[in-house]
Amino acid sequence: MTIISGILDGNDVIADFTAESASTWSYRPSDLTNTEHTLEVVGRDDEGNTHSPIVRVFSVDAPEPTATPVPTDTPTPLPTVDSLPTVEVASTEVPSDASGVATAVPETILPQVDFEADPNPDAAASAEPIPSPESPP
Repeated sequence: MTIISGILDGNDVIADFTAESASTWSYRPSDLTNTEHTLEVVGRDDEGNTHSPIVRVFSVDAPEPTATPVPTDTPTPLPTVDSLPTVEVASTEVPSDASGVATAVPETILPQVDFEADPNPDAAASAEPIPSPESPP
């Protein structure tokens, strides 16, 4: 048997029929509304005989679809403070001797070094010493 015509509520749906076997066909619509529908099917047998249409009237009474919940961001709670921090102020006293005069002792005393800058640093080094300002040339 071959389905040659399939009409649902006046619309051609032959392309949506599926052969389950040589004599069994199926049609599974997915977008039917909650109302009464009419399905008309015409088939032809292996000898080429066209059969009278088979008409079925049926009703759909399905529950309305429910909205799919949309996830939302969960708010992050603000941190709470159980106690306030303690602040200690460092001493501002300046060390002094017995008379009350401030004293300071340097940790390291650097030696003083005298030098004379080369007036022409790009010139080649010479073997002659640089004269000191105290001695005449």
